[in-house]
Amino acid sequence: MTRLSARLQFLFDLCLPEKPLWDFCCDHGLLGLRALESEQFPEVHFVDQALHLIARLKEEIEDPSRAFFHAMDARDLHQPLFGSVVIAGVGADLTLSILRALEEKNLLEGLDRMIFCPQKDESTFAQNFRFLKNWNLKEVGSVQEGPRLRQVWVADRAAPAVGFSTASPK
Repeated sequence: MTRLSARLQFLFDLCLPEKPLWDFCCDHGLLGLRALESEQFPEVHFVDQALHLIARLKEEIEDPSRAFFHAMDARDLHQPLFGSVVIAGVGADLTLSILRALEEKNLLEGLDRMIFCPQKDESTFAQNFRFLKNWNLKEVGSVQEGPRLRQVWVADRAAPAVGFSTASPK
């Protein structure tokens, strides 16, 4: 069983079981490997521009029937995303750049949850996330990792307004 650091375990516990999981740029695919081993997720997608990392993961996974590999910059994806996405191995600026690119292509529509733990520039992450209008972002905690306290955010899809109408009464 893949052993996770306290930070990765915290992120793993925030993922939605029974739905696909997307592991973006996440610590050499450890979170995705653990997700496959847990059998809680119907499919796991590994997204990383490091070709050697994706090649290593392909070799390491014994049963690749639920594993999908995307050896590319996450901003270049063209496939709609479903389930949960974890972005934790890059800084806040790159995380936001990835989200902007995916949003421009309408690839986030099938997602239920996004989980973030930026490596740097955390202080500006929440205020710059506001461009995603249909998501509720909240800081869910932090994890001590060496000398650093790492902030963790979860974004869940905002519920549509129910029972509101702009039509005038008759």
